[in-house]
Amino acid sequence: MSVLATEARPVLVTGASGFLGGALGRSLRSVGYVVTGVSRRGARSGATDQHRQHDLSLPLPRDVSRYDVVVHAAALTSPGARPADYKTHIIDGTQHVLDYAERTKVGCFVLISTTAVFYVLDNQFGITKEMDFPFEPVNEYAAAKRQAEKMVLERWPDCLIIWPRAIYGPGDTVLFPRTLNAARKGVLPQIVRPDGATARRIWFTSATLFGRLNALCVLGFRAALTSRTLALKTHTLC
Repeated sequence: MSVLATEARPVLVTGASGFLGGALGRSLRSVGYVVTGVSRRGARSGATDQHRQHDLSLPLPRDVSRYDVVVHAAALTSPGARPADYKTHIIDGTQHVLDYAERTKVGCFVLISTTAVFYVLDNQFGITKEMDFPFEPVNEYAAAKRQAEKMVLERWPDCLIIWPRAIYGPGDTVLFPRTLNAARKGVLPQIVRPDGATARRIWFTSATLFGRLNALCVLGFRAALTSRTLALKTHTLC
């Protein structure tokens, strides 16, 4: 039985054409959510019940209806993109989704961010949500995501911010292709922890990962339905 068997509610997922947004949409639908996706390209197979093709560098149309929960997963993740492109597709996109959420009085706002906001140019172990951001972002992508988080926290204090770490699985066009390419070239490093163990912490797009995401969204639904403030302001999947 669906975890929302008698209270299936609508959720808007941005970035439904992407690897993470598409996998999240499929997982949410499998437990009873009614998912509408928004993305520049068509949604991933099985990710949505409805889809709206729209470029989030532009404001969302006024006729987009209200949803109980918005999961903002859209972002530009291409390495080496121009700073202006990160601004357009991460910062401006987040601004437009926030404008829409405020205008329609969305119940819960979930931002899918990245652990890159904590990264420095060195080996790191034990990253947690309690850590401070480094003084300087590690790259332009991390800088844009940090700015997006700041905007969301300022305008939606009771948001959920989720920091997935190194996700791979069917349809991945980012992590594993780059990892395999580095391995073929013989430049893939082996990171050894201070205790001598090999560092391992990547997430497969499976029930484990998305079960946790689903649980967070259920909290958002219930808070929205009862007009309660959501106690969890941030969460991490590190």
